[in-house]
Amino acid sequence: MNVSFDLDGTLICPDKPVEPLAWPLRLLARERLRMGTRELFARLGQSGIVPSIYTTSLRSPTSVRLLFRLHGLRLDRIVTAHHHGEKLARRGGEYAKIPDEYGFAVHVDDAPVCPPGSPMDSRIVLVEDGPEWHTKLWTQLRPRE
Repeated sequence: MNVSFDLDGTLICPDKPVEPLAWPLRLLARERLRMGTRELFARLGQSGIVPSIYTTSLRSPTSVRLLFRLHGLRLDRIVTAHHHGEKLARRGGEYAKIPDEYGFAVHVDDAPVCPPGSPMDSRIVLVEDGPEWHTKLWTQLRPRE
């Protein structure tokens, strides 16, 4: 299964506790990942799922990859606003995000990204608030036997 994650409000939340980073690495990280991201990504990795990032922000793919590498996390793909705009125009701007255009089976976000009842609506998982957000999310994403 290929899972994509949004950044702002999902994995990067300035108002929430963040993952610790060693002092010299903190100098390189302009942003910090939400506490629990490492544990969630480790569980996904143990299940053979390498997460991707799908954000409509203007961050460069290089800066996103660097942020995750500073935390020891690997990403499969990174889709940013630069890639997203072209494909969204072909869809007529009906959706905020179009995970199926990139082959993502599931997209995790902090807000709905498509109209209710649309074909993609069932493939969007909304992240819950609270300190156990990553555990609750894992129960929804983990592969079923």
